[in-house]
Amino acid sequence: YADMLCIVEAKQERALDKDALMQLYIDSDSLFLHQLNRQFLWGLTICADEVYACMMLNDGLFVSPAMRISELAGRKMLISWLVRWSMCPEDRLGYDPTMRRVFDQSDLDIGGSNNDDPMDD
Repeated sequence: YADMLCIVEAKQERALDKDALMQLYIDSDSLFLHQLNRQFLWGLTICADEVYACMMLNDGLFVSPAMRISELAGRKMLISWLVRWSMCPEDRLGYDPTMRRVFDQSDLDIGGSNNDDPMDD
């Protein structure tokens, strides 16, 4: 998950269903967990011949109209999405370029694992 750009979920059902969106949202939790500099995530759901672009926030989900890839207009729209994503600057892909890791998490002592109580001082 550390270097994924977007999530793709494929289902056999034709219509966009709750299961496809739920799986996309569940997977987005892992991306947010592993990519701390993400403000939002992109995803695609493929349901039979319909493709939906999804934008996931940490508290919500936006879904595009269906792109029916069995039709010329739908294929053009999907290709347009893919080309635009490939040319986007990082901030439009959901990354926050101002966030930087300042120390390694292994340097942290969370929960007092060294058994020292800071209140004893």
